[in-house]
Amino acid sequence: MLKIIILSIIIFNLFISKCLADTELTYITEGNDRYIIEGYQRFKSIESPAVGLALTGGGAPALFNVGVIKALEEEGIPIDLIVGSSMGAIVGTMYGNGLPINVIEEILLKVSFNDMLRFNFASSSSLLDTTRVNKFIEEVALANNLEDFVVPTALLSFDLGSGDKYLATTGQISEVIQSSYSIPFYFPMYNSDDKFLVDAGIVEVSPAKSAKVLGADIVIATIISDDSSSKEYNTPGRSFFRYISLVQKRYTEQIIGNYADIVIEGDVDEYTFMDFDSLKEYIEIGYKSTKAKLPKIKRLLKKKKISLKEYKIKNQDINYSKKLNDVKYDRILLEKADLAPVFYYGRDYSFFKQDLIRSPLYHLQYGFRFSKDHLGISALSIPNNDKQDGIELKFRWTKLTEDIDLLSNFRYESNSRDYLMGLVYYDDNYTFGGGRGYLNKDSFIYLDNNYQLKAESILLRGESDLLFPFEDNKPKILTSHQGNYQLSNIWTLEPKLIFNNTEIMESPLIYRGVIPDKFVKLQLSLNWTYNYESISDMEIMDLLKLTDMQTYLFTDYQKEESSSIAVGVGSKVNLGFLGVKFLDIEGYLAYDNQFEDLNLGFNLYYNF
Repeated sequence: MLKIIILSIIIFNLFISKCLADTELTYITEGNDRYIIEGYQRFKSIESPAVGLALTGGGAPALFNVGVIKALEEEGIPIDLIVGSSMGAIVGTMYGNGLPINVIEEILLKVSFNDMLRFNFASSSSLLDTTRVNKFIEEVALANNLEDFVVPTALLSFDLGSGDKYLATTGQISEVIQSSYSIPFYFPMYNSDDKFLVDAGIVEVSPAKSAKVLGADIVIATIISDDSSSKEYNTPGRSFFRYISLVQKRYTEQIIGNYADIVIEGDVDEYTFMDFDSLKEYIEIGYKSTKAKLPKIKRLLKKKKISLKEYKIKNQDINYSKKLNDVKYDRILLEKADLAPVFYYGRDYSFFKQDLIRSPLYHLQYGFRFSKDHLGISALSIPNNDKQDGIELKFRWTKLTEDIDLLSNFRYESNSRDYLMGLVYYDDNYTFGGGRGYLNKDSFIYLDNNYQLKAESILLRGESDLLFPFEDNKPKILTSHQGNYQLSNIWTLEPKLIFNNTEIMESPLIYRGVIPDKFVKLQLSLNWTYNYESISDMEIMDLLKLTDMQTYLFTDYQKEESSSIAVGVGSKVNLGFLGVKFLDIEGYLAYDNQFEDLNLGFNLYYNF
């Protein structure tokens, strides 16, 4: 018995020693900087000579790092350790855990970080909440903790308390990755114990010095080109960012000059900090820039007697569709409570209306959204003709199973009580649901479906509700469909169709002539859209951005008891704030043949 106790104590002590070793901090001074390093022993044990990859930050354009890694792998360039700063830390984390580079590319092409950002109403620490971004990166990773990564990986940040540079190499991804891209006022601060860690982009945006400190004999460093000196600085925002850029550039030149053996420069200066829509271009830029440096890289490796590495073709059957669907259908589970107000104007966001196409509604809708783990609760005011707002409630139990959610919607008005209760199944390109409802004094069983089909130049989307009223043997249907056909670089064809014979669920309105009845039976619409090539995206004080400027010709048709046609011309644009799109602006002029009159429309669609 005594031997068992002694053996247990020894095993326990070894376990505690291992945990302490993983989190032990090492202090190294290099030049004028002091580095605080977690788990330094792992990097110290890397066989020399070692090749370190230092991945620069710089917002969305720094995703060109993906193309850099892709080219290095193709040529068999070994990567013995990775250090990332800001966006470079995100790319380094996705690669260091063992994800194949082609899978990383596929994931990033299918999901945008902008889709996971939220305005941070619950805290005064930052304008944007990044919890979903951090959780998603962890969920797609093959290892959830940095210390378990296939390639030793460090995330560079800056400690506001001590003024030291901090290299995180241990801990859970969703918790520690925030430290590497925490920008005061913009992204949340990362604070652990007595440390306040932020993005080290100003003092070491390209972490070549960090890679040397961690033991790299050869440092391949990436940087972003800077030719912004030709721009005007006629706004406070431009002046401030130029000031930051100059300070950053001075530090970068010193660090790259003294610590980088190979420098791969990404010519992405024309892209903006939050432009996640140009990923293909970023990857191609990184790939070509790296290919141009390969002769020099190989000569250096040969000089150091470092052999090329044969990267094995990894399992191509890795299926990340469910993780991507979690983003697409807002099914990422968050451990912390998330409470935020919601405001809508210009479109009707009633929980009892279809999601695909929203009818115009020029009344402010307001409420709140709450989520924690599986539970989601939303409340929304609804305007009434008697000027007394009703209220709608939505309860969602996310992931009742891996693919199914439980949804319950309730509406309370002065003269009615409506509800929809059922289950929804989620798949890659469609959802399917069903349940029981009571709406507009009719009880029914319902089935609903959403689909999305995408080819190279075609996008088709649709939504259908099939109702089986208890007092009527005939099924009723409300079905909506819209397409987007890219005819050329500048012309897009956008057809829409809505059919409704339910007299229970209101039709989404797409007719731009005189407004038809809310249960209008048939509507058709066709937009010929011209995408302005000559007008680039416009930035306002480096915070607001006008994008997707378009003008179009249209023809609409509607039929109820009688039919009518509307023809006209319109224009629209999106307005984004800090990379999050929230306002659509549209104006059009239509001629209605039935009423022989012009209809001038100006719409603001406000989603906040």
